[in-house]
Amino acid sequence: MARGAGRLSPLKFRKLSKIEGLHCDGGGLYFQVTKGKDGQLRRSWLFRFALPRTVVSRNGRPRQKSRDMGLGSLNTFSLAEAREAARRCRQLRAEGIDPIEHRKAQRAAAAIEASKARTFDECRDAYLKEHRGKWQVAEPEARHRVDHHAQGLCHAGVRQAAGEGHRPAAGHQGTRTDLVDQDGNGVPRARPH
Repeated sequence: MARGAGRLSPLKFRKLSKIEGLHCDGGGLYFQVTKGKDGQLRRSWLFRFALPRTVVSRNGRPRQKSRDMGLGSLNTFSLAEAREAARRCRQLRAEGIDPIEHRKAQRAAAAIEASKARTFDECRDAYLKEHRGKWQVAEPEARHRVDHHAQGLCHAGVRQAAGEGHRPAAGHQGTRTDLVDQDGNGVPRARPH
């Protein structure tokens, strides 16, 4: 455990949860109690850590710049869970990693993964919304053409998975625009103008 970590006993913790302020548990973990606009107390966890660079304070003394990282609400994380989250943050700091930047990178990676898992309908609607007003045909017809094109792609994918491969139209070299549907017909494309 970090130096001075685990200062808050369950009894002291219950008392402090009713007192506005920033209460230290040690090891960089703080219990923050603030009053919201509605007058209700808001309780959350913070991890405070120092950056390796030194800054000069108002009184002229050099000090390390600190950062506060929100760990979540008391409604979400118990004291034990907050201590575990602070321990993971201390481990990152020991490796020279900024926990806030690490969390941002993890969230960005998760967002990229989530965007890969979008359904066809979500992708189609986003594409049509982005190109709204640019179609030579009305939007319902554009939607139909995109759906029809996708159906041909799906059939081509099913054939490819079955080992039949991609079949370009006769006389062509098999470029990306030479897609055919299950019956061997060319697949029309909806194009913006």
